[in-house]
Amino acid sequence: MVGVLILYTYSRLFRVFQLFKSFAIISAFSLVACILFFFQSAWASLAENFSINESVTVTKVRSGEYGSYSRVVLDTTGQVNVKYDTSPDGKTIALVIPKVKWKARNTYSLFRSENIDRIEFVPAKGGGGSLLIEGKKQLGLRWIRGLKPSGKYGHRLAFDVVPKASKTLPLKGTVITNIVRNTKGQATRSPRSSMPVVVKKVAASPAETRPQKKAHSIISVRKPHNNDRSNRMDPYISMKSGYFFASDGSLDLDDPAASHTVETDAPFTSGVFSGAFGISWAMYGLPVRNEIEFSYRMGADTDITTTNRSSGVAQAGTAEIRSVNFMFNSYYDLPTNSKFSPFFGLGLGVAQNELEVSTTLNGVPQNYESDASTGFAYSLMAGTGYRISPRWLVDFVYRYIDSGSLRTALGSGSNTSRRFDRGGLRSHDIMLGLRYGI
Repeated sequence: MVGVLILYTYSRLFRVFQLFKSFAIISAFSLVACILFFFQSAWASLAENFSINESVTVTKVRSGEYGSYSRVVLDTTGQVNVKYDTSPDGKTIALVIPKVKWKARNTYSLFRSENIDRIEFVPAKGGGGSLLIEGKKQLGLRWIRGLKPSGKYGHRLAFDVVPKASKTLPLKGTVITNIVRNTKGQATRSPRSSMPVVVKKVAASPAETRPQKKAHSIISVRKPHNNDRSNRMDPYISMKSGYFFASDGSLDLDDPAASHTVETDAPFTSGVFSGAFGISWAMYGLPVRNEIEFSYRMGADTDITTTNRSSGVAQAGTAEIRSVNFMFNSYYDLPTNSKFSPFFGLGLGVAQNELEVSTTLNGVPQNYESDASTGFAYSLMAGTGYRISPRWLVDFVYRYIDSGSLRTALGSGSNTSRRFDRGGLRSHDIMLGLRYGI
């Protein structure tokens, strides 16, 4: 009996021990899970804490080229916390800076950079916005850090952009108090890029005393002066050439003694050339351009025949037109994520048209000299631009233009009381051109 009692007691104690062991293991796992959840919540709270940015202003954007990498520097009034992401194709890096005040320019083109094509700031509704770094190839961030005031420079946020083949930071992360973390909240080392000694000297020198290396900075289309927004626009010049196909409208022979039927072998076809100076407002978030344009339509002729409706007498010959236009054009550029930039537009202005007619009546030449007519003109345009470099675009343009009335002077010989009148010059233009950002 005693042995049975001892065995029974031992089995009960063993079972209690097993239950205690299971409880301890479960408690340990629960404690670990709570700790991990706490740190994850604390990290998420820290990562999304951008209230420090509310009192910070970005005043300027600068850039420099150092061998294989490009350095971008934001001049700020204080330390900022940011987060960043990379597009699926790897060619665009979005640096999100919530709640910050932005007083720098919104758009920059880097024509000497081997890595960056364009930098653009896109404002957000709640303040701050996203700084888009558009690459000429797949890019990555290698180093990013907030710098304290030093010398003539104040607070700065600096980061290095390198080709994707180089060692880079994670494609997506946050930078809080100069600590780079990936999407899991793990801290990531951000080694500073090495610079040649000569480049270090240039980067450390005041802006006023920098030598030729300054030419590698971001190219401002026009530098702002005392925050004067009227100086912060993107001017450009453009030239186009092509062919026009024109009709003469309802051209008639104005004859007090009789009525006539006028027939022309339209269309008139010849070359058209134009030059324009314009301004783009894209840096303000408005995909609109305004320009002043001069265009010239070269002389174009076609056959013409007039027939007296009463006597049936006809005179045949040629009609020639020329036209000059001064137009004020407005374009709307449709936003795309490619090098193509479709647009449509409207133009209003003044046209001066010339019409000359030479016919033969019973073997005798009948001449109607030009009588230039000046009047209102309007046009409708559509086309697309194709960007071949940060400053150059190729334009493919279709235009319909109504240039107003056509008429001749009074004729010679037996036609001194007659003239061709009541015509209208309407043209379809197909043009190819170049646009250059100044």
